[in-house]
Amino acid sequence: MSQRTDTLTFNQALIEKWKDQGINYERDLQLKKKKETKEVKDDRSLNINKSYNNFSMTMSIVLAIALIVGLIIYFSKNFADAQKVEVDLTDEDTIYGIDFEKVIREMESQGNYFQCIRMKYLQLLRQLHDEKYIFWTIAKTPTQYTYELKILEFKMLTNIFMKIRYGNYPATQDLYNEFCQLCQVLNSKKGGME
Repeated sequence: MSQRTDTLTFNQALIEKWKDQGINYERDLQLKKKKETKEVKDDRSLNINKSYNNFSMTMSIVLAIALIVGLIIYFSKNFADAQKVEVDLTDEDTIYGIDFEKVIREMESQGNYFQCIRMKYLQLLRQLHDEKYIFWTIAKTPTQYTYELKILEFKMLTNIFMKIRYGNYPATQDLYNEFCQLCQVLNSKKGGME
């Protein structure tokens, strides 16, 4: 039986024999290794480029969606703000520099009965001052005005105002309707006083 040769081991004698025949095994082996190394590097760079392209595409999509959502929020907020009427509701109870009709309509549409009653009372004080029934100053309390104009409906209006303004009494639509009715009765009584 013949002895088998291992073809996978390095055989220097065989390499020398091939060199004599013009075959350069080492050079071919080196070229083959260089070619394999280059293919591996090309595959890696191709994979890196694919990963980078996938990442870039994903980030582009995310940024585009974020931009669209941001624009929608921005325009919807600005559109909603444009629909609102600018109302200056200072904490100070003053009767000057306020468009009472506009403010009261806006507060009624929002269902803000606290501000409706407050503004309607201040409007009433302005009317009474302009018509010389009372003398308005910012230093006076609402009760002091009831000493100047001794009409039951005005006292009731002042009590409602003070309950909701200073007593944390809930301002409901029913209370606001009652307040409006009392204003009408007061206006009709004032007409009889002149």
